[in-house]
Amino acid sequence: MNRPHLSRSRWGIFIQTLPNNGAASTLYSHESTRFFIPASTIKLLTSGAALTRLGGEFRIRTSVYREPSPRNQLWLRLVGRGDPTITDRQLDQFARDVGNKLRNQGIDQIDRLVIDDQYFQGDSVHPTWEWEDTQLDTGAPVTSLILNQNALGITLTPTQLGQPLRLSWNDQGITPQWQINNQSITVSPSQPESIHLHRNNQGVLSIRGQLHRGSEPYRVGIAVVNATKTFVNRFHQQLISQRLNVKQIVTATTPLSSTAMELAAIDSAPLSTLLEEVNHYSNNLYAEVLLRIMGVQYALQTRQINGDSASLGLAAVRQTLTQMGVDPESYEQSDGSGLSRRNLVSPEAIVQTLQAAYRTTTGDLFRSTLPVAGATGTLRNRFRHTDAAGIVVAKTGFLEGVAALAGYITPAHYPPLAFSIIVNQSNQPPLTLRQAIDDMVILLTRLQLCQ
Repeated sequence: MNRPHLSRSRWGIFIQTLPNNGAASTLYSHESTRFFIPASTIKLLTSGAALTRLGGEFRIRTSVYREPSPRNQLWLRLVGRGDPTITDRQLDQFARDVGNKLRNQGIDQIDRLVIDDQYFQGDSVHPTWEWEDTQLDTGAPVTSLILNQNALGITLTPTQLGQPLRLSWNDQGITPQWQINNQSITVSPSQPESIHLHRNNQGVLSIRGQLHRGSEPYRVGIAVVNATKTFVNRFHQQLISQRLNVKQIVTATTPLSSTAMELAAIDSAPLSTLLEEVNHYSNNLYAEVLLRIMGVQYALQTRQINGDSASLGLAAVRQTLTQMGVDPESYEQSDGSGLSRRNLVSPEAIVQTLQAAYRTTTGDLFRSTLPVAGATGTLRNRFRHTDAAGIVVAKTGFLEGVAALAGYITPAHYPPLAFSIIVNQSNQPPLTLRQAIDDMVILLTRLQLCQ
């Protein structure tokens, strides 16, 4: 921390041993009870609470129900519950399952298809997320019906000097729905590279910036404008391909009938797998979905039926972590992913969460969701060929001026550790901050017990 180029940055550090037939021992504390912006290390709180509250086998179910209807009519209801894992291929198979079951009953017409996206209540995009994040897949909208993580993948490829970059879509069927304003250019290697994307709510995507001639293509995900409509359009197209005539599509305004019969369903992977995506790859959408699912369940328990799902999810996280032994005054959580700069967490709160998760029956499972130094996830390119490789599992965090790392260390000659390192208010580039944090962690891996 005292290196001259880091001396103006604000550091928070807390390091403890994991309890082994006794209490945890604090090795080091620096500003550990003060508030810091944690970036994505807030996902440790979200995922720790989700695993405890929902259980490792919890799955998210998307269903099509046959609803009560007038005589000689077929009414179906598509009910989304926030599954972030559904892809085009899965949705196409889902539509085929529906089509096969209807045709087996001699049915080739759906008189009314009701789209029920009421599971999550409140804003789909957090009001304090930065505008740049909401343009990209990092800040994709959180909705009850999610397809391809509510993002569209594009690739920008350099062409000839002075010519625009070539744009291609991962899903060619999307192209006609977007108007492209391509002001990019291919430049020589002597010039800097930069790409700036802007997407408005009218379906216009503006591209500015430049890439070197002959350089690798630039790949990025763009957040969709209307997530539910994108899901429904794809589902409708597949129903038509199954030779089913859909006469009317309407949006649900009432709850699902208690007499509705489930016709077909998709189940997500279990929560244990979803948490790997949250922590290994720092997936913001997955984290926000889990926060809202906890909110929906909390609403049912507290009978707050019309409450904002994200806000209720934050209440559920606080309730769960408090029961696990985390001081509720040691953090102020604003979202589930860490994109919001209104998240305020002390390093002590993060270590308390790590300690609490370690003590639970799902402690090993929780630990397995974290990236392994030098090997997996967001740590695959960090700590390679160092003493930390393979013995540090930790969650990364980064925003402009913010870097963080928190997790577990198993030194060869010292008891296992839980640690949290956060730096805020820094003007140093990300690589410089990460290297400083990595140097601290490598030092911890070399600890030895006094003889």
